[in-house]
Amino acid sequence: GDALEKEMASLDQRQTEAAQMRLHAAKQAGLAQRAQAHGQRQRREQNQKGDQTQKDQHPSRGREFQVDEDALDGSTAEEPPAIRRSTSSFSSSSASEAPDLQ
Repeated sequence: GDALEKEMASLDQRQTEAAQMRLHAAKQAGLAQRAQAHGQRQRREQNQKGDQTQKDQHPSRGREFQVDEDALDGSTAEEPPAIRRSTSSFSSSSASEAPDLQ
């Protein structure tokens, strides 16, 4: 039975090697697939970034920002006179400006 055991052992060895080879091949294929998927994902992200920059450069977006700035400029332009008015009414004790305070 010694020869048979040796035969079985060598058969096991061959099967294990074959299994390892298959596993290795599968792993390689899996890695290649994953790398490909990763490449596609990167390309997709790149495309999205491209869309984003196009949106940023869109003329309507620019107009929105300008409107915002105008609104800010308007509010800051209005503030100083109001402050000046209040300080002048405080500093002067004339009766004509008293109703403004009340």
